Amino acid sequence: MHISTVFINLLVVVLSVLSPATEAQQPNYLNHDCRNTTAFPVNSSTYRANRDSVLSLLSSNGSRETGFYNTTVGRSPNMV
Repeated sequence: MHISTVFINLLVVVLSVLSPATEAQQPNYLNHDCRNTTAFPVNSSTYRANRDSVLSLLSSNGSRETGFYNTTVGRSPNMV
């Protein structure tokens, strides 16, 4: 190895150690736009039961080979 190559490598290592660490800046949140106007009645027992069924099905099938699973329970307007 040439002495100049060793010197350059050493210089790069020293400068990288001495240079101040830069932190990534946090993204600036500008706004949120949710156009979904679907609303479910507060305390809807049908929707709640469908939601609980979906959560149970998803958690019990989460160990599938692919790691992904989807399902639907209920009928509109309480479909989850």
